[in-house]
Amino acid sequence: MKRITFLLISIICFINCSKNNESQEELDVSFTGVWHLVRIDGGFSASINYEKEQITWTINSDKKTITIKNTVDNHVGVLAVFSNNHSDTYNYTIEKENNLEYLIVDGRKGAINYTDEGLEIDYGLAVDDVRYTFKR
Repeated sequence: MKRITFLLISIICFINCSKNNESQEELDVSFTGVWHLVRIDGGFSASINYEKEQITWTINSDKKTITIKNTVDNHVGVLAVFSNNHSDTYNYTIEKENNLEYLIVDGRKGAINYTDEGLEIDYGLAVDDVRYTFKR
């Protein structure tokens, strides 16, 4: 009887450990690289859709930087700030909290969500901020 109990506990532990490792590997691989901002929801205006290549974020996880290239929104005379997707390079950190990852740039904290279609970063859509949707 002890052998059967031990065997069952071993199988359950193996299955749970395998699932945890797979999900962590997916998160680590997915964030780095070039992302095309295709939609902004929320804020003071209705949703805005963009074509690929109009606004790109290049994420370098080694240097912990995001380089934004914005070819459509002209910010002449406006202070370069991350929240406006102004073309520039920004430092970032990622915090994990309650099994969620949060991207923090210039004091703004957004929940990272990987989808079948790409990536979403939600800075608080429910509280009048924005959600960014990206595709590769």
